[in-house]
Order: sequence, then structure tokens, then C-alpha cells
Amino acid sequence: MMLLIAMIVIGVDQATKWLAGTWGWTSLNSGISFGLLGAWPAWALSGLLVVLLVSSWYMYQSIWRRIPFATGLFIGGAVSNVIDRVLWSGVRDWLPLPGTKLQNNLADYAIVIGLILVFTRSLLSDLTQKEST
Repeated sequence: MMLLIAMIVIGVDQATKWLAGTWGWTSLNSGISFGLLGAWPAWALSGLLVVLLVSSWYMYQSIWRRIPFATGLFIGGAVSNVIDRVLWSGVRDWLPLPGTKLQNNLADYAIVIGLILVFTRSLLSDLTQKEST
């Protein structure tokens, strides 16, 4: 299920970025969230993100495996944004964040939702374990 969700996120995100690009709605973000690390070369930032993704999987795979839907969202979003960095030297953003001048894309939302689900599940699991002892 995790791989299927990741593939769906990648496909939908890449398709919506392409459509938004054909309509002239995209902007290229060379950094990460809020423009951080924008001065880094795309290859260096891509490498750093891949290392962080792989090390996070390795270190926390017991958690990631228990929540395949959330893991698929997170990995799919991360991989889709790395694909953008490799192909475009930045991430194509097109969805405005209300109340700001910032833009995101579906991959960004998949990453955030996936992390919120993992965090919530981990927190609830910890609380349940403490109550049972």
C-alpha cells in the first residue's frame, strides 16, 4: 500500500505541476519551505534531501512501516520534489498559501499531512502504552 500511495502522489503531483506550468501558474522555488537554502545548488540540495529521506527511513522504519498510508504520502511527496530539483533545478510551486505571498504544490501538502499522521499516531501510541502500564 505504501508504494502505491507514493506512486499516486508522484503521478498526481507531477501531472498538476505540468498542467499549472502550461497555464503559466508555476514559480520555481530553488530552496525548501519558505525559500530556505535557496542559495544551495540544486544537486547539493537534492543530495541532502535524499540522504535525509533514506536516513529517516533507516532510523524510524519501525514507525514508518506501521503507517503505510502516511509513509506513502511522505515518501511520494519527497520523491516528487526531488524529481523536480533534478529536472528543473528547483521545485515547481503553484498553489498559493492563503494570507501569504508563498506558494506550495501537492507534494508539499502530502509531506506535511504524512508527517502529521505519523506524529499523531506515534503520540497516541505512546499515550496508550503509558496508560496501560
